[in-house]
Amino acid sequence: MEQETTPAHQAILDAVQSGRRNVAISAVAGGTKTSTIVRAASLLTGKRVLFLAFMNRITDEIRKRVPASVDVSTINSLGHRAYTRHVLDRGIVIRNVDKDKTRKIAKDLLQENDFRAEAGRIEKLVGLAKTAGMIPNNSRSLVEANEDQLAILAKHHDVFEADDDEASIIEHSLQVLAASCEKMDVIDFDDQLLLSFASN
Repeated sequence: MEQETTPAHQAILDAVQSGRRNVAISAVAGGTKTSTIVRAASLLTGKRVLFLAFMNRITDEIRKRVPASVDVSTINSLGHRAYTRHVLDRGIVIRNVDKDKTRKIAKDLLQENDFRAEAGRIEKLVGLAKTAGMIPNNSRSLVEANEDQLAILAKHHDVFEADDDEASIIEHSLQVLAASCEKMDVIDFDDQLLLSFASN
């Protein structure tokens, strides 16, 4: 069934077709965001168009609905491509994707007692830092990865519990984050996002 074109839909389509500005769509679930974006992508013939989604299931559906010229990808897949280009330029070959990369690095770096007490918080905080574009000692970071910034991130996302040694977790998280950013031949899902920020 053809989607009804309301004045709001038409304003979005006109703005996209003009190419003069960015367009942000805010709508409730079922508010035809995807259908509207699919229609907008079809208007951009002869232009490079990238359609990003969170899940493979959605990208599979979208590919059937947009012109073949539209690049449809998950955010992680796009990040993986950026990461791969980044490491290949440095002569590094990715050996595998390991969702437990951070935990394994923490286990290697920390004393057994610290690992048992802190591993879960460290994994969460390192993941949050990567998805925020934080790289230790790197000018291409969106935000400098340091103790103050990790403390802000941890507070915002309620990483700590009441009896946690917050200073220790932050210090160890920085160590694990730095080691993870150095170990580029193994990638995790957070790395796929991190190098989207820093590979250009």
